[in-house]
Amino acid sequence: MPNENFFDPSDENIDAGDYIVTLTLEEGGDTDFIISAIFPCGDLDYVALIPQEQAESDEPVDIYLYRYTEDENGEPVFGNIEDDAEYERAAAEFDRLATEYQNSQGQ
Repeated sequence: MPNENFFDPSDENIDAGDYIVTLTLEEGGDTDFIISAIFPCGDLDYVALIPQEQAESDEPVDIYLYRYTEDENGEPVFGNIEDDAEYERAAAEFDRLATEYQNSQGQ
């Protein structure tokens, strides 16, 4: 059974542009990211982002994890994860979901 948390770019019914966000990183400069997944972990939701330039590569990609909420208009809001233990929990859950998704896709 496919994991509904993950965005499948090959799905013709999805507008991939809806899954691209631009963030300004601490290193400076704006970077476009593809939303890979939005998933719960404990009482919070998280989002996994992949730099768009890496997403089309066959090389390993960097995954950026943020807290995920929506504002009163339903617009996404990304928050930094400040606590190492919280980050480790979210990363472990993302890894588990990614493995489950890959297995469901026969990869």
